[in-house]
Amino acid sequence: MLGKFDQILHCYIVQLNTHKKFFLTFVYGINHKHQWHSMWEDLLDLSQQMREAWCILGDFNVILYKEDRRRGDVTQDKEIEKMSYFIEIRDLQEMRWSGAYYSCTNKIIWSRIDKALINIHWCEVFDFTQNHYLASGFSNHTLMLVKFPLTVKPRSRFQFYEMWCRHQDFNRTVDSVFP
Repeated sequence: MLGKFDQILHCYIVQLNTHKKFFLTFVYGINHKHQWHSMWEDLLDLSQQMREAWCILGDFNVILYKEDRRRGDVTQDKEIEKMSYFIEIRDLQEMRWSGAYYSCTNKIIWSRIDKALINIHWCEVFDFTQNHYLASGFSNHTLMLVKFPLTVKPRSRFQFYEMWCRHQDFNRTVDSVFP
């Protein structure tokens, strides 16, 4: 079920440097509440097939918590129900993030409607990814940058044990390496 839907674009990606594979779904939620239903239905259908790492990111055009909007109309519980329900039943979580809290503004209302959600398989494959909200630019939305830092393997420390000197082949082994 790869492809383009009404408000989402769904892809399968292979990282060239690590050969790790994952699904990535870009979301652009339409501004009209009565058109959100198809987006949530498409996401629910996709989620039933996800058995690999999956990230869903973009402009959901809905908030998850009441404090995700500053100013404007009072947030109604109905506004947060769909996203809350989707996250709960599909066992998703928001990716660790840094940067600005509010991701969208029209200079009057600030809201956090752009998010990166991940499933449990993502956490198993990419345990250190982070979504970084960049500084505002020309758009009323903050750009998001998903970072895949390479985890540095700890340097192994060589430890020498005196008991090795007592082994019958110790001198022969050292001599063969350092003639």
